[in-house]
Amino acid sequence: MGVGKNGNLIPPVKGEIRNPKGRTKGAKDGPRAQLNKMLRRMAPEEAIAKLKKAGLLSTKKDKATFAALIGARLLGDAVKGEAWAMKLIFEQVEPPLPREVKLEGDLKVTGDAGKDVAALMAKLAGVSEGDDKGVDGE
Repeated sequence: MGVGKNGNLIPPVKGEIRNPKGRTKGAKDGPRAQLNKMLRRMAPEEAIAKLKKAGLLSTKKDKATFAALIGARLLGDAVKGEAWAMKLIFEQVEPPLPREVKLEGDLKVTGDAGKDVAALMAKLAGVSEGDDKGVDGE
């Protein structure tokens, strides 16, 4: 049996039903679907003209949907320095940063920083072995 382009996907066997319950109720006409339909509709000309005049919507490239108008306004607020708009844009565009980073392997520090790290490690090793001087050398 072959593996799909995503590595672990296996094509269905003839006659196999992968989703016996079908779409969830409201998937086609629920609130989220309705909002998506509304956002894809063309926006009123006066709103389009206002954003074009402000330089937030180009005439050739952008489709003047409600979603484009909202995005243009949000971008305009972010450019003006509105922190909430910047935060919202980055939350939607950039992937979230990991909460913690796991480091494995050896750490190699070179140059003067390497000497400083080695000296600190030696002092810390002395503290852990019962040396009564401590980290500061006192």
